[in-house]
Amino acid sequence: MRNLLKNLAVLGVTLGLTLVVGELIARAVFSDITTTADNGSYLALRWKEANVRLNRYGYREREFATGKAPGAYRIAFIGDSYTFGQGIAEPERMSNLLESTLRQEAPNVEVLNFGNAGNNTADELVVLRRVIAELDPDFVVLQWFVNDVDYKAPAADGVPAPPPPLSGVTRVRRWMRNTSVLYFLAGEVAHRIEERLQGTYETDVSSRIADPGSIEWKAHEEALTAFIRACRERNIGVAVLLVPSAVPTGHSPYPLSFLHERVLEVCRRERALCADLLPVFKPYMDDDTRYRSLWVNRFDPHMSAMANRLAMERLRGLVGPPILEGARHAASLTGGLQ
Repeated sequence: MRNLLKNLAVLGVTLGLTLVVGELIARAVFSDITTTADNGSYLALRWKEANVRLNRYGYREREFATGKAPGAYRIAFIGDSYTFGQGIAEPERMSNLLESTLRQEAPNVEVLNFGNAGNNTADELVVLRRVIAELDPDFVVLQWFVNDVDYKAPAADGVPAPPPPLSGVTRVRRWMRNTSVLYFLAGEVAHRIEERLQGTYETDVSSRIADPGSIEWKAHEEALTAFIRACRERNIGVAVLLVPSAVPTGHSPYPLSFLHERVLEVCRRERALCADLLPVFKPYMDDDTRYRSLWVNRFDPHMSAMANRLAMERLRGLVGPPILEGARHAASLTGGLQ
């Protein structure tokens, strides 16, 4: 019995040391990884701690005055983690790139980023109303992603219900995810197996929202329409930027193109500018050797710095003329561009 306990103790110590050494090796091997798709892994949290600053409004943006400077033309860029710039530096984001490009012709242009990871269109409508009330934008860009159609049922009294308490097992799993690269890698393997057995996220969305009468689509269409109209009612310019899920397609049709077509139809109906990145990204998605150039890294399909540049160029071609015209008019009221 004593020998058995001794052997078990030796086995436990050996296993523990193996895991510690394996964790240290994994952290070294994947030191180049910034964020991960789940946004809560050790790697993602490490990147956030070193690279993310929040201003007094709670957004990843420089500090700015609530009131516009005389002659300034203010653009609000509203969206989710793609606008936030998950995994890339602030200057590499499409909002920052757009500001730099437009300022070459209109120095009074100011582009402010209101990206928040996890937001959908209904959440972004709330952000818009706050931005309109407090910051007086002249133009708004709404960044749209396919998961914006995921429906969140509102509370009956209008007050969000508190999240359910976490179980002990869930707490341990969350702690492991936050602190261990090995645990993240094991989760990635499990996720790949699950996708093979149950289908991808794109498959799930197609099955739930293919019907234009589905509750998810109707709720999203209502929020998107309300967003555009809230801008129109206040004579604020508005454009929608459609970001596809950059999955490899291998020259096959993009599985969620029907969602893009519906959003484009809403924009046409509401007379809103709309830039679809699917035609821009599709050549990369068709190529099995290039689609990951759109990704932050191999564990995170958020938009890379290159993808942000492509997005800015597409957006600049659409919104540049009306913005520059508005900026010149704003400047003329205070004596012209500086």
